[in-house]
Amino acid sequence: MDPAVERFIERMGLEAEADGLPRISGRILAFLITAEAPASLDGIAEALRVSRASVSTNCRLLEEIGAAGRVSLPGDRKDYYELAPGFPERFFASTRKRTRSKVKLAEEALARLPEGEATARGRMRLWRDFHAFILDELDGVEGRWRILAADRDALTPPSNSR
Repeated sequence: MDPAVERFIERMGLEAEADGLPRISGRILAFLITAEAPASLDGIAEALRVSRASVSTNCRLLEEIGAAGRVSLPGDRKDYYELAPGFPERFFASTRKRTRSKVKLAEEALARLPEGEATARGRMRLWRDFHAFILDELDGVEGRWRILAADRDALTPPSNSR
């Protein structure tokens, strides 16, 4: 493996940890970003020198958050993984779903908390309002991303035209 790619993979592992994810998730994501083609669980495990079970678990996690996509290859029964096509949109959808869940949880808690719990109710409203704000802002961020991505795609020649 190229030393620059290896360094990127290791640094992405540390970034994932800083974000509260397992280090191996970040390493797998970096591997998928740099891979020329979809990779099998065995191939990823071998390249990263980790267990296949760990790769399987973390590929599912990356799938859940919209970063990785599972694909099949003709005539092959194995699952392969790649950077999710349209991963920014999938990431937005995943973030929206998790954030909506936090708003709902806070609203349910507020409905059940006794009125006398002023401190807890105030903190719960803050939690709810913060996540509701993020949810509202996410639409604008996603819209601006789509415009930027469309402009970038319009300027980028297809990879098969050389």
